Amino acid sequence: MDAGFHHTCYRRFTDKNAIAKTERRLARERHAATKYHKDIPSTSSGAWPSKKLRSWSGLPIEGYAPVTPALCIICQKEEMFINRAGKRQRDTLSKAETFTAGQLQKAAELKEDQSILKHIKDKDCVALEVHYHKGCYNQYTRFLRRPEKEQNEPMFDVSYKKFCERIIRQRLLVNQEVLRMGQLRKAFIELVKANEGLDASHYRQEVLKKRLTRDFPQLVFHNPTKRYVCELVSLETLSTDTDGDNFQTLDHHYLSYE
Repeated sequence: MDAGFHHTCYRRFTDKNAIAKTERRLARERHAATKYHKDIPSTSSGAWPSKKLRSWSGLPIEGYAPVTPALCIICQKEEMFINRAGKRQRDTLSKAETFTAGQLQKAAELKEDQSILKHIKDKDCVALEVHYHKGCYNQYTRFLRRPEKEQNEPMFDVSYKKFCERIIRQRLLVNQEVLRMGQLRKAFIELVKANEGLDASHYRQEVLKKRLTRDFPQLVFHNPTKRYVCELVSLETLSTDTDGDNFQTLDHHYLSYE
């Protein structure tokens, strides 16, 4: 069989310097694979499906442990579409380029989001090949980019701490209930009265919301479709219906707490 080649292609293909550079890169990748393979979750513990890590040349790195699949670690989907300039476009998956996947680990820790932390906490997200949509990442970490505001809120601070433990953590985070902002404000006012003997009826709902948004980034605030109805508050990871009025809510006139 007669075989031909371009002189330029032959020169590039047999370049000794390029070959040596590729060999050094593969050696570094094998070293990194050996270093981190013990930290990667196995399929026996319910982790994501396994696949072989491949170098940039496309060759598999032998002995490497399972890595994450090509799914968004935040929304658990491969495809996602977003609107840009009035047009519906595909939001392609991006690979983590840093150990902590940018601010993903920090955001997950502050939100106490175990669905993400169980896969990436104290692990190398680059070696794990963590994927995410840029839109999902921006939405998930958006609260970290808010302007710094006054961190201490001295007004009714004692009652606020008890309110967070009894109502926010227990009911919203643990029990995964959905409450209205009006109900939360009423419960807070009653706690201030019971614990500090003060009248907090002037405490505005917007101030309480800002305080909760700062301290509990895992909460979301949903505007119901009906007019003159208070916002609904729930855990971010809680599956919701299209119509927020279908959420489980407590009676308007009753919020029990010890």
